[in-house]
Amino acid sequence: VDNEGVVELTRENDWYANQVRRDT
Repeated sequence: VDNEGVVELTRENDWYANQVRRDT
């Protein structure tokens, strides 16, 4: 399992969630 890949996806999801919160 590529943990680094999972971490990157999680970080991108967190960043996206933060962007959505800003817009709301």
